[in-house]
Amino acid sequence: MAGQASLGTTISGAGGAWYANVVSVSGPGLSGNDVDISILTDVVQSFVPGKVDGGEVTLGLRYDQVNGTAIVADIIAGAVIEVFTVTFPDATNFIFSGYLKGYSTDVPDDGSVDAEVTIKVANSTSLAITV
Repeated sequence: MAGQASLGTTISGAGGAWYANVVSVSGPGLSGNDVDISILTDVVQSFVPGKVDGGEVTLGLRYDQVNGTAIVADIIAGAVIEVFTVTFPDATNFIFSGYLKGYSTDVPDDGSVDAEVTIKVANSTSLAITV
């Protein structure tokens, strides 16, 4: 079975590799919508594929005051769509357009201070994988 370790995976925005201390990357969760085309005489519903939602990418981070403050400032100021690149250890890139949607911190009683950043994929046509 093919696979690879996650060690060395990075994510960067248009301004460069500014996501430091990344511990996890999940998403995007692509999903298609169903369009109901049934008519009143149909006994069984009929559907056709609708628009595709690019989903979201969630980053788990070890809290960093400098990066955290910059992310929150971007969200408050009205984040703009930019290109993000996730680079895997084998040099494969997952590239997508998106905007910063959310930021939260987690301060457990006995553990590391972590943060979570949510990036909304702006459109599914912007998704690309390069080798």
